[in-house]
Amino acid sequence: GTGMNRVALEIVCTCGFSLKEDFIMPETSDLNKATETIFEVMTMNFSSRSRYSFMLPWKFREEKTRLKDSCALLRGTMRKLLTERMEKNTKELEDVSNDILDHIIRGNSFSDKISVEDVIDDFFVFLVAGMETTAITMSCLVWLLLKHPEISQKVVKEVNEVYGEKDELEFEDLNRLVYLEQCIKECLRMHPPAQMSSRVSPKFNNVTVDGLLILKGLVYFWPNR
Repeated sequence: GTGMNRVALEIVCTCGFSLKEDFIMPETSDLNKATETIFEVMTMNFSSRSRYSFMLPWKFREEKTRLKDSCALLRGTMRKLLTERMEKNTKELEDVSNDILDHIIRGNSFSDKISVEDVIDDFFVFLVAGMETTAITMSCLVWLLLKHPEISQKVVKEVNEVYGEKDELEFEDLNRLVYLEQCIKECLRMHPPAQMSSRVSPKFNNVTVDGLLILKGLVYFWPNR
């Protein structure tokens, strides 16, 4: 639901790019509206009723214009943030925010250089691939725990034992949540947020795997469950 989407958006933006205040508060902010528009139009694109007609240039013109404007707003905001962060990191020796964006910037200084636009593209991957799938998984997990109260009690017991009276989470604490991790993985097995995966076969020759002929240079799709 909408609540889980907002929680997932906050997780992605806070851990990845320290964007919580700009994206989440307030709900009516331009950035928040732009994010909602992107997912709204994407859902329309992938729906069974409009999937193919969406590709026609004369269809859904208003929605496509909104999508284009929303992407431009997010890219502009991210470009400004990235430029400011890169300048700040070059002046300070210690970590500035210690989020995913900082790790990308620091790693970029010791390897092949990637452009600002490349990092912005990474931001969209985190946002689009991370937010919706995270929200779906959390929703399914809560639903399954409600259906199985005996499992839910074990999860609550483990969480209370690990966190106790702590106000902030530590990375080492996550490794101790063994039972919760098992529940999450079982939820992913039963209800994968991505219904299918795809791979492109090598272009140089055909291969045979377990008696199955895989033709070269083709895209193969398969269900995740």
